[in-house]
Amino acid sequence: MGMTKNIASSLTVKPREHIYGYTILVLSAMIWGTEAILVKLCYNNGFSIINLLSLRYAASLPVFVLLTKLEHNTLTPTKELLFPLLKLSANVLAGVIMLYLALALLPATLAILFFYAYPSFTSLLHMLLKRGPLGASRFLALIISGLGLILLYWSSNMGLSLLGVACALASALLQAGKLFQTASLLPRIGAAKLNLFNAFTTTIAVSLIYIIQASINPQGFALTAINGLGWLYMLTLGMIVTVFGNLFMTIGIKNVGAVDTSLVLLLEPLTTAALAFLIFGDVLSSWQMLGGLLILLAVALPATANLRRA
Repeated sequence: MGMTKNIASSLTVKPREHIYGYTILVLSAMIWGTEAILVKLCYNNGFSIINLLSLRYAASLPVFVLLTKLEHNTLTPTKELLFPLLKLSANVLAGVIMLYLALALLPATLAILFFYAYPSFTSLLHMLLKRGPLGASRFLALIISGLGLILLYWSSNMGLSLLGVACALASALLQAGKLFQTASLLPRIGAAKLNLFNAFTTTIAVSLIYIIQASINPQGFALTAINGLGWLYMLTLGMIVTVFGNLFMTIGIKNVGAVDTSLVLLLEPLTTAALAFLIFGDVLSSWQMLGGLLILLAVALPATANLRRA
């Protein structure tokens, strides 16, 4: 009788974990989907790219430090991890700068759709760096993603900033590199120290941005140009999106796995598109929607193939 109860309880826990994991991932995707919108709203209310980046990370840093302390972890990495973490921090910062430049030059939905080429770039980097076979699904996904990018640009090139597109694609490439670096670091850091990982990379980001800002404009951050709404949007971006987007995504991966996570996160560009329509009145043409759907299909195809194999 006791054994039957144990088996029954073990069978009921797993579905609950999956429901919890999927719910958390949906929240994470929707939170990340607000990032581009909040960045645009910050620009509209007095922020520049540099001071937004600096203050966003400065706002998220105390939360990451608090979470690290609550886990009873130290805030200093080991000597073996110091240089890899510095490299990763520089990569993360460069990728975010490129994305924020793209958001300053492009409509939010288009910037995020171009950025979503990063899963295909990850497959391409895997082929070049690991020299391993891509498999039929990933190879097909690369072709579909390329067609989607071409169609998205071709259908949007009237008045579309080529520099903005280049920045979005550069951000996608840097995101792919970040995934490679993170995958090699996480086993060495351990799941219990993820907030230490975030706190350290955020500290480096704040420091580097401050140096950049000081070299570009020694007179300061021009905070007087920012109005009250701008501060509210920035704090939401720093303390909600940066912190809880990462935290929820980590919890979701733990409960449902990386494959399902990649599928659920397709809600991010859809959330961005819906909010961009509601707030800014951004509307995609039929050809732009087709190009965007091809890019998202290229993300879903390898993940779906992995799910079937599993």
